[in-house]
Amino acid sequence: MKKYSTLLLSSAVLMASLVQSPLVSAETTTSIETTTKATTHTSSQVQVPQTTQPATTTKIVTESATQIPQTISKLTAPLTTQQKGQTLSIFYNRSAEQKNYKIQYAIWSAENGQDDLKWYLAGDTETVIPLSQHKGYGQYIIHSYIVVQDKPVFLEESTTTVTKPMPSITIAIPEPGVLDVRIQNLPANLTEVKVPIWSNKNGQDELKWYNAQYNSDGSYSVRVLLKDHKFDTGAYTIHLYTKDTPSSKLNYTATSSITVEKAHIPTQQAPSIFLKDINKTKGSYSIVVQEQVGTKKIKQVDIATWSTSNQSNIKWRQAVLQNGNYQASVHFQEHQAVTEHYQNHVYVTYEDGSRVGYIAETVDLSGARLPVQFSNQLAYVGNMSITIKNVYDNTPVNYAVWSDTNGQDDLKWYPATKSADKTFTGNIPLNNHIGSGLYHVHVYQGNTGLGAFTMQVNQAHRVTEANTYPIGQCTWGVKELAPWVRNYWGNANQWGILLVPQALRQKVLQELELSLSGQQVNMAMLL
Repeated sequence: MKKYSTLLLSSAVLMASLVQSPLVSAETTTSIETTTKATTHTSSQVQVPQTTQPATTTKIVTESATQIPQTISKLTAPLTTQQKGQTLSIFYNRSAEQKNYKIQYAIWSAENGQDDLKWYLAGDTETVIPLSQHKGYGQYIIHSYIVVQDKPVFLEESTTTVTKPMPSITIAIPEPGVLDVRIQNLPANLTEVKVPIWSNKNGQDELKWYNAQYNSDGSYSVRVLLKDHKFDTGAYTIHLYTKDTPSSKLNYTATSSITVEKAHIPTQQAPSIFLKDINKTKGSYSIVVQEQVGTKKIKQVDIATWSTSNQSNIKWRQAVLQNGNYQASVHFQEHQAVTEHYQNHVYVTYEDGSRVGYIAETVDLSGARLPVQFSNQLAYVGNMSITIKNVYDNTPVNYAVWSDTNGQDDLKWYPATKSADKTFTGNIPLNNHIGSGLYHVHVYQGNTGLGAFTMQVNQAHRVTEANTYPIGQCTWGVKELAPWVRNYWGNANQWGILLVPQALRQKVLQELELSLSGQQVNMAMLL
């Protein structure tokens, strides 16, 4: 029989192998001792033993027979092996003296030398070797060692023949509507494993290709939902294709079949319908329709949503397929911004042509609020009017105004007037503020801030003309306090009647009151 060394070392080591074979180094034993733990393996469970790859070295360890009892340094019986698909079990019963010692196996295939050598820590009676850790089939060499005083002592060389196992396909039905396909005895270096499956009913009209998933125990698995095969009953065919390299062709490897009975078909289930991303303040949410194991394949989902009693704000939406689920988003602005309870009816069209309606959860959007909207425009030179919309409460609204020039040194507060439903308006006498450019407007309702806004004021919005009224007259004094008042308006008692249009008269008077606030001016003269 051809003799092997456990490690292919330097020439000095090879010479020593003629005296004592196989060889292992002290450095190697240290690596083995510190990186392995004893593991018990039984024939009922396949476990992967711990392995180490010793470092190559020329230092050789020898132990004399006088140092180690013969009962420890010899096998009491030959090793036996048994191949189970892609695993190899090594059986050995230790002697009483060997019970407290570690036994290790160095294993490799004869093909291509020792390029696949692996070390395994032996179990008490059985050690299971995953053949996926090795290359090729045919003769395998096993070197046995017992570790004494932290050093491995050679016990025996054994050989066994490993045959290439045939791939096996097992199929189970764990629950109605589901097939679980398990594939074993495939090489570990495959780049692709594909499984086409179809029912024999109506030929291959529902044939589907599946990518098998690799499992830690070396097997591959596929989960098949019968709804993807029209819930057909009768015989199903399963083929197995493998690919050795990314550039190679798919190779037909094996086939199997199973019969699906009526009892394996689930009773018809409704899809799962639920709401998510509910924001009652913003008035938005999403409706999700999700297929279940027992649900027929969905072709289309339509959703009707409304909140008025007569469905006057009803809107139909077609759900979009996203990540396997059908989903539609709802916003109350698309329903006339009505703040009420929203009804959702879901209509599912299945691939077999049937259509079923379902009632989804009702959503309370009575507290939904549109964002506050701010706008401004020049009412006339020296006066900026503002409009604040989407104010849902009737509590008084006030706003603070200041220009960006010199910070808030010109900050003034003004009251707003409710002019329509959810709408407040106000005016800003520009002479109360400094300069032009960016102006800030902060709106409050009670102690609650409704929003911070800005507007642009240019020099043309402000009055630059000189005061031409006679100095000391009331008209001169009013224009000094309210520069936006125009020259040549005549006597002050005619301003409100003759020179200002009826539509603007009240606003002008209000602005004069704001401009002259705290001044000793008789406003009655303007009426």
